[in-house]
Amino acid sequence: MPVQLTILLEKVKEMLGDIVKLCYEKAQGQQKAQGYIKLDRGFATIPLPGSDVPFHSRYLWAGVMPFRACKLASFFQEFCF
Repeated sequence: MPVQLTILLEKVKEMLGDIVKLCYEKAQGQQKAQGYIKLDRGFATIPLPGSDVPFHSRYLWAGVMPFRACKLASFFQEFCF
């Protein structure tokens, strides 16, 4: 990989890390102030109250229940046992 591309890639990774950290801190502040996190509409997301798993179309809808079950199993395994 060319040196310039490697440097650019490292800079992008650093910037992405900064963006994630900033968003996380903002969410923590909102939760602390309001007791919950209000999800906002983004370029690729539309929050739907009551929807706790991602789905994007009727084509993907069949995978929602298995994904939810897997997510819950992973949660309980990681945090409860």
